[in-house]
Amino acid sequence: MLTRENKLEIIGTVESINLVPGSNDQGNYIRGNLVVKVSSPKMMNIPLNFYASELTKDGKTRKLFTDLKSLHLGQRISITGSIGDNK
Repeated sequence: MLTRENKLEIIGTVESINLVPGSNDQGNYIRGNLVVKVSSPKMMNIPLNFYASELTKDGKTRKLFTDLKSLHLGQRISITGSIGDNK
């Protein structure tokens, strides 16, 4: 079976952000969405949804959780990720 991996990187500034804190039986989390304004190869706004729980399985604070809490408008950010099959 042939497997392909699609990687992406978004570099831009935070145009808008909506943080929604919450908690469930596994602990605290942050969910929401943000818009990243990029200018290369052309000017565009990229909407992104996110979810991050506060703690890892080992009970340590998740870096993504603290990074999301500290985001602010106009901040320059770099987001990397990959797109794959949902198996």
